[in-house]
Amino acid sequence: MLARGGLVAGRLLLRGHIGISPPPLWAPAPVRLASTAVTAGGRLSSSPGPPPSSSPEAEATSSSPSPPPPASPPSTVSPGEHPLGRLTRPLTPAQRFYRARAAATPPRTYTRSVDGQGRSRGTGRRKAAVAQVVLSPHPSATIDDSSGNADGGEEYNGVTTVTINGRRLADYFPRADHRAAAVAALVTAGGGGGGSPGGDGPWLGAVDVVVRVAGGGSTGQAEAVRLGLARAVLAAAPATRGVLKADGLLTRDARVVEEKKYGRKKARRSFQWVKR
Repeated sequence: MLARGGLVAGRLLLRGHIGISPPPLWAPAPVRLASTAVTAGGRLSSSPGPPPSSSPEAEATSSSPSPPPPASPPSTVSPGEHPLGRLTRPLTPAQRFYRARAAATPPRTYTRSVDGQGRSRGTGRRKAAVAQVVLSPHPSATIDDSSGNADGGEEYNGVTTVTINGRRLADYFPRADHRAAAVAALVTAGGGGGGSPGGDGPWLGAVDVVVRVAGGGSTGQAEAVRLGLARAVLAAAPATRGVLKADGLLTRDARVVEEKKYGRKKARRSFQWVKR
C-alpha cells in the first residue's frame, strides 16, 4: 500500500500536480540538534548540546568595543568629470558652432532714440487695438539715460498729462484697472529709477503723453497703450529696460480670440443636439 502511494505521488510530481516550493523567507532557521537517539518505540529523541563555553577570553572579547568603521577615501573626482566615471558625449558640429558664435557675439546695447525736441515714440498692439504713443518731456525736465531717472524741474507743476484721442485719461478709460494698465510703464520706470517701488516715481510729473489708439475694445486699447508707452520709455531711457522687462511690460501679448468654425456655434461650441 505504501509503495503504491509512493508511486502515485511520484507520477503526480512528474506531471506537475504537486509542486515543491522553497521555504518562505520568514520561516525560522532550523534548530541543529546536538545528539539524536532512537528509542525502543522507534521514535527520535533529541538532547540539547552543551551550553557554549564561557571562558574569560571570550568574555573579554565580547565586552571590548568594536572598532570604528574605516573612513571612506576622499573623492578623487576632478571638476568637470562625471562622478561615476562616465565619458561625456562630445559636442556636435552644430553645438560647437552656436557656442562659438554666442561667445564671440558682444552683448546687445540699446541706444537712446529721441528726436530734436527730446520726444520718443512707441507703438503697442493688443488683440485688434493699435496705439501710437508720443512721450515728450517738459522743457525744464531732464531725463538721465544712464540711470533712467527723470526730473520734472522746478518750473513744472509735477502733473503728467495723458491725452488719448484728444480726451483725458480718466474720461477715456472710466475703469481704474484700465487707467492703471495704461500708465504702468511710468510707475515701474519711476520705481526702478530711484523712486519707491510701485509708487509715484520721478517719471510721473516729468513727461506728457499723447496717444492715438484705434481698434478693439477698452481692455485691448488699454493694454496696447501700456506696451506703446513702455517702448517709448525704453527709447528715452535704455537704462529702464531691466525693470520694464522684469514686470513684463515689454512683452507683446499675442493672445487673440479663436475664430469661429463652420458647423459649430462658436470656435469649439457645438450646436445643441436633439434626438427627435
